[in-house]
Amino acid sequence: IINHFREVLLEAVISQNYSEINKISNLNSLLHRFLSEKLNRQFCPAGKNYFSVDTMGCVYLCHRFVGNKLFLLTEFDRGINIAKIQNRFVAKLPNKCIKCWALNICGGYGCFYENFLKNENEKQPADNVCFYIKKVIELSLLMYYFNNSLEEGNFKENINFI
Repeated sequence: IINHFREVLLEAVISQNYSEINKISNLNSLLHRFLSEKLNRQFCPAGKNYFSVDTMGCVYLCHRFVGNKLFLLTEFDRGINIAKIQNRFVAKLPNKCIKCWALNICGGYGCFYENFLKNENEKQPADNVCFYIKKVIELSLLMYYFNNSLEEGNFKENINFI
């Protein structure tokens, strides 16, 4: 995927047609985040202000966990104790995230579901997801840099570096 993003970005620069870049939502949303200068305090809103409810009224961390009893938080008619859920899932960032250069852009943790699949621990960021997020951030930064009048020759060198 990263190679595809890189190719689309390079082709856009050469052809000076940026419409294809705007179609890559990951790059585009990060670019807007850079421009707004807002810090991201959480990768995903699951467990903070996003939950999923199945047809039986069972509340789960997110839609990807529906049906997994390990992530059954409560039943809808019993009420939702958001503070208790946040304490369980988003209270403290892993050391790996605290020390990461991408924390203020990524928000930490990554996807709870992806983490669980990879590590059997929803709060332990999956290395492959971290790698992907960092590469997308690098490409977005490169887009941002290029959009501020980077010359084509230097751009080609920088994109090959990533």
